[in-house]
Amino acid sequence: MKKLLLVLVTLCSLTLNAQLISFTPNDSASVTQTITNGSDVVEVFLSAENTTNVSKSLKWSKAELTIPKEWGNFQVCDPGHCWGSDAFTIPHSYTLGANATGIFKIDLNTYCVPGSGKVRLKTWETADSANTLQYITFLFDVTASANCVNTAINDFKTENLRFYPNPVKDQLKIMGLTDAKNARIELFNVIGSKLMTKTLELSSADEAELNTETLDQGVYFVKLYSNNKLIATKKFSKE
Repeated sequence: MKKLLLVLVTLCSLTLNAQLISFTPNDSASVTQTITNGSDVVEVFLSAENTTNVSKSLKWSKAELTIPKEWGNFQVCDPGHCWGSDAFTIPHSYTLGANATGIFKIDLNTYCVPGSGKVRLKTWETADSANTLQYITFLFDVTASANCVNTAINDFKTENLRFYPNPVKDQLKIMGLTDAKNARIELFNVIGSKLMTKTLELSSADEAELNTETLDQGVYFVKLYSNNKLIATKKFSKE
């Protein structure tokens, strides 16, 4: 009888742990896309929800990366941060508040090279990696049009790029756009819904502003493009 109770308690514990973070849809997301230009961005995302009444500190890292060798320019966003070239080199930390929702999102360029790709991440609660390990999968199925031209060559320098202030009230300033060409931004809320696309008008100091006065309080992501190539993804908070 004691053994049976122990088994039942263990199974219940594992079941509860497995449901701490709920991913939609079904721990896996996919995209099928035909690109017409090498600078076209392919994007796929999952919604992550903390189903408990306690804030959770978590980590994630790469479990599998199977893509054509020509693909690149990764941007990987977890619910707290966005990562570029170092996305898959080390584990990253993030936090999901009690009953909070965020997104995992991957952007990449295929440079007119068709193919299929798979990115698999593992995520776990920092304090209990043994019982909270989960896997999420991103699948890519990309075709290229017959006249696809790879123009995804960009000399934009991101060293001086700044988004400020953060948190923001009325105006988000973007600094360091000297090398930007046909600069535009896309604004997303924390669950990945696109709220705005705007072509940036640069000042004499090669800066631009985004009016955030009408945004609700919360967390947002802004994606910056130069010549239709994604060059940066930044997170900011609206007071």
